[in-house]
Amino acid sequence: MPENQSLALRALRYAWPLIVPAGLLALLTLVVGTGDKTMTLVTTKMLIFVTLAVGVYIFSGNSGILSFGHMAFMAVGAYTSGLLTIPVLQKAALLPDLPGFLADAHLSTALAAIVGGLVAAAFAMVVAIPLMRLNGIAASIASLALLLVVQTVISNWESLTRGHSALIGVPVNSTVGNTLLVAVLAMAVAYVYQTSRRGLLLRASREDPRAARAAGINIYRERYLAFALSAFVTGVGGAMYAHYLGVMRPDAGFFLDPTFMVVTMLVVGGINSLSGAVLGTVVISAISEVLRRLASGEGGLKPGLQTVILGVFLLVMLITRPSGLTGGREVPFPRRRRRDAPTPGAPAGGDLQTANEQEAVT
Repeated sequence: MPENQSLALRALRYAWPLIVPAGLLALLTLVVGTGDKTMTLVTTKMLIFVTLAVGVYIFSGNSGILSFGHMAFMAVGAYTSGLLTIPVLQKAALLPDLPGFLADAHLSTALAAIVGGLVAAAFAMVVAIPLMRLNGIAASIASLALLLVVQTVISNWESLTRGHSALIGVPVNSTVGNTLLVAVLAMAVAYVYQTSRRGLLLRASREDPRAARAAGINIYRERYLAFALSAFVTGVGGAMYAHYLGVMRPDAGFFLDPTFMVVTMLVVGGINSLSGAVLGTVVISAISEVLRRLASGEGGLKPGLQTVILGVFLLVMLITRPSGLTGGREVPFPRRRRRDAPTPGAPAGGDLQTANEQEAVT
């Protein structure tokens, strides 16, 4: 019996940094996301951005390289899932030059989201070959270049994406329930990875690349694997976002806007921890919604000032808490107070025994 209790305690201690943010996220969703239609939509979008932020965190948080290009994988997952779920007859009318295997394909939303994530991961495995050999700011700028390239391709590939025209007919079936499930699963994937051997090796290379190389860690391989895994999660998040919007255009929320939003969420929450990615998403989503309501006529805020206020808030956070709200740490496991704790001012443990022995000698 004590052995079973000890095993359960160790399992609880291991999963604690995942249980707490996932539980709080579910509680917040239950309290806020089951109200009126507006709050349901806001909560659904927040949960999608939790998945996106966690996807970026898997790579950036563990490698120390801030990626500005992950929304390219979001777009790949979104368009893949959209093309696989639009009704066949409607696809024939919208995209008459679509390849046959795509023109005749019709999958469920769940399966299409997984396929979208896999396509995004496959694409990431190709582009990661040169990108993962770069370090620091060079890697970040290269990822931004990747984002711009993908945006240009999607904007001009009319036979596949309709170019700048809207791709309509995507089923709108991203609900609070399924987006919460996807977000929690994404968090579980991120936590299992960061506590695995691969994740620990990559985090070691983040702290001291030279020492990691001296210890025999293949930094390129570890970054490559993390990049592909993060692309898969981001692609699934993009698929859920496509089924949240129902209409997709390259210039409508798939590239620069979500990139800066996700980066802000990670920086505010703490880019080096899973808890920070979740907390930052919740905080920025709440602030954005308040500013949106103020700008819609309820508070007299002029349009455009939302971005300015978010920028000022980010600047203040960088100055006052550069490690984010969580300080880059996970939620600690609560410690039990010892029953035999010494009274204040009295020596503890071995010191008390030593004091008694000295007193006896004298």
